Amino acid sequence: EAREDTVYRLRALRLDGGLPSPLAQQILRVRFNLPPVLPTDEVRARLRDGLRDLVTARRLGDAVLLLGYLMGVPAEVEATRDQGLLAERAVASLVALVRRDASLTPHVLLADRFDETTPLDRALVSALTAAGEGPRLLLAVGARDHSCLSGELGEKAEKRSTGDQISADP
Repeated sequence: EAREDTVYRLRALRLDGGLPSPLAQQILRVRFNLPPVLPTDEVRARLRDGLRDLVTARRLGDAVLLLGYLMGVPAEVEATRDQGLLAERAVASLVALVRRDASLTPHVLLADRFDETTPLDRALVSALTAAGEGPRLLLAVGARDHSCLSGELGEKAEKRSTGDQISADP
């Protein structure tokens, strides 16, 4: 299947909707062609259709549940006993999907206003940067306050901010 380069233009959204990861939701909307307003059953159906050729039939339901969670789709009671584990597995699933797609065609993720993201958004970006070498994936993060960045990404931002400063004063 021939695909063009993929560019995700992501913006931190602090909405009252309580989404666990607005950045993840934006990636999934583009990846699975999901419009902003869609009934829960339709979101699940589109995720199932899009994942059918990527995961085994035995794991399809789990993949739909995990990515659906990132879309704000309510999970069944049994699956929500440990929200932390559910969120961790959902992020890992999305990272695997993005890395798989990026192994086929180059991907660019532009995340703006990163200092306004949710903890799960930060975990997602951290997991994408920690994934190491492999797929053709470029990640650009913009933040007014780099203290929100952790790990290797935070270290690089710290080095850049404490380096040579350009001054407008004569």
